[in-house]
Amino acid sequence: MVMQLASLVRGDPDAYRPGVTREFYVADNDSAEAWPVMTIGDEPVQTDRGVVMARHFMRMPRREGDKRRIDVWLAPSLGWLPVRLVQTEPNGTEFELLWNGPLTPPGSDDAPPQPQAPIAPATPDTTPNPGLAPEHP
Repeated sequence: MVMQLASLVRGDPDAYRPGVTREFYVADNDSAEAWPVMTIGDEPVQTDRGVVMARHFMRMPRREGDKRRIDVWLAPSLGWLPVRLVQTEPNGTEFELLWNGPLTPPGSDDAPPQPQAPIAPATPDTTPNPGLAPEHP
């Protein structure tokens, strides 16, 4: 849902102004349904690297009795990637995901280089598999 919302907003940010509620289909384990998402407004989000301005979105109840709440903050300066997500369960339990990295768009020249492990060359697996029948010409 979060990355789908980020893609929709990135495609047409002006359609997601404060006070506007838009619906889009979200697939779950065994179903898909329309989720209404309201644009709340622009707010500062504190990350471990500083503050970034982000647009706050809230998933509205899907039906009578739906008490799960999902809030998402997308940062225009980071290509509309999510910088914060808070999900509140009906019993009050919350979990939060927060941006952890440079406050520059991924792939930009301003981002510090990230260490990467070397990639080993692929080697063919020559281990015999007793579960397979031998090949015949």
